Amino acid sequence: DRDWKKIEAFVGTKTAIQIRSHAQKYFLKVQKNGSGEHVPPPRPKRKATQSYPQKTANTTAPDFTEVYKFIGGVFDPNVTGHLKKLKDMSPIDCETIQCLEEGTWKG
Repeated sequence: DRDWKKIEAFVGTKTAIQIRSHAQKYFLKVQKNGSGEHVPPPRPKRKATQSYPQKTANTTAPDFTEVYKFIGGVFDPNVTGHLKKLKDMSPIDCETIQCLEEGTWKG
């Protein structure tokens, strides 16, 4: 049984947190040694009362794969349609290309 408050009341000299910590270390030691001693199963996890916040996509960072693919394509005689590709790119990617071409990139 993992009722730390009952054990605390019985022991009297240790807090429930100290007893729980000691027990956790002991259970890990028993499992590591594989001595076959009985280790009580862990308590079932409680369900979260609120859902965790979800990360949103970062739209403020340039897509450097696309940026460098475009810049490399400018020097490739077999690649055409640079203006259309530039118009189809996100504003942050276009700004990054411009900064790199001007040498003003501070990334």
